[in-house]
Parts: sequence; C-alpha cells; structure tokens
Amino acid sequence: MDPKNIIDPRQDYWDNSYIDYWKKRVEEAGETQSKVIKNDSTTVDSSFYEEILDSLEISEGRILDVGCAWGRLFDIFIKRNLKVTGIDISTDMINNANKLWSINKNIENIVHCVAEDLPFKANTFEIVFCAATFDTTYQHEALSEFIRVTKPGGYIIFSGKNSNYFEDDIPAIEAEEGARKKGHPNYFTDTCNMTNQLTFLGHKIEKGYYFSRRSDFASKKYTNKKPSEFYMYNYILKKSDSK
Repeated sequence: MDPKNIIDPRQDYWDNSYIDYWKKRVEEAGETQSKVIKNDSTTVDSSFYEEILDSLEISEGRILDVGCAWGRLFDIFIKRNLKVTGIDISTDMINNANKLWSINKNIENIVHCVAEDLPFKANTFEIVFCAATFDTTYQHEALSEFIRVTKPGGYIIFSGKNSNYFEDDIPAIEAEEGARKKGHPNYFTDTCNMTNQLTFLGHKIEKGYYFSRRSDFASKKYTNKKPSEFYMYNYILKKSDSK
C-alpha cells in the first residue's frame, strides 16, 4: 500500500470539532485567565509574532504557515507583503481557510497535509512559521522537513514545550494531564539535544524566547537567555547558507 494513502492516526482528533475549541482559545488571547479551560492561562496574541517578524526586517518573500488553522495569522503575513502558503492536518481547518482566504492575492496555496511530509520542493520558502503546533508533531521528522523546504539563509520560526520544566508549575502539570485524557497529541522537546544537533549541522539559533512557566506565555513574559528550567520556548532558526 502507498504510505501516502494511509490515514494519519491523528486525523480524527483534529477533525473532531477541534476548530471550535481553538477559535475560542484564540478569541481569548491576551486575557489573564482562560474562559475555556478552568484555572488555565490563555494563549499569546498575534502581537508577539508580529514583533518577531519585524525583528527580521523581512518585507517580501514566501512564507509557509505550518498548522495555519483557518488562517488565524495570515493577516500579519499579508501586512508584510509576504506570499503565503498554509498547511494543516485538519480538513475542517483547511476548508475554513479556503473559504476565508483563497481569493486574497497574497495567498499562494492552502493545502491539507501533515508537517512531517510537506508537498513542496527543497529551498522554496524564505520563512517557515510554526506557532502552537510543533509540540503536536513528530518533531524530528517535522523539523527536518522545515529545514528542507527553507531557502539557504532563510528562517524557521517555531514554538514548543521544553521537557525540563519546574516541578511546581501546577498549571503546566494540570494542562498536560488534561491533554493526555483528551488524547491530544502532545510532545515535549529536549531543547539541549535539538539545538546541539542543529548547530552540528551548521544551522544557527538566531534568537530564543524562553517562558519559565505556563502562565508566562499569555503575558509575553520571557527571557532571551536560556535558563536551566523553563516550560515554553520560541526559536528563530537560520538555515545554513550552504545547505
């Protein structure tokens, strides 16, 4: 059997009303406490990602949004005159993204696929962007694909959860227990191992954003100096010029 015709085991979860849940979470971004999940913080709002894009001073080129959902961040890419391709594992998300964005001249493609098997040629995009999605992927395979499709000297912007966080971060522990009960795909990163391998391959972490505790992400409370323990991270990775 052709492996591309095998249904991904994660597919049912993402197509089972997840779009409604994620829209509610995005709507409350920037608030202190979540109204969707009791005793939890909210997700970060789009201004954090705008700051990152502005720091790179990129005003043109092609960007791949991995886990684009319904195009929730497309507008910040379009404002910077980027040509946008969005992908998502959820057919429901992709259908909504097509309804909302397909006629926009800056949208090049909206594709249903998985992060671990991107249907694009090598060295296609100036930027690969993956927000609030990397921790749901098979990370080694996904990051390898991000690097493959990024142009030499281009940037990969991605966020995830660190495997070594504070034992007394109760909201983090409760959130992860809740995710497991729901069957939410949830993978943590050994950031030391990952960054060592990236450096060995000639790629460079241009900048890291480290959020010590789960609640720090919503309030954009971070440090750029890597601490020994932290819950979330956001990296700007520059692909080697020679790859």
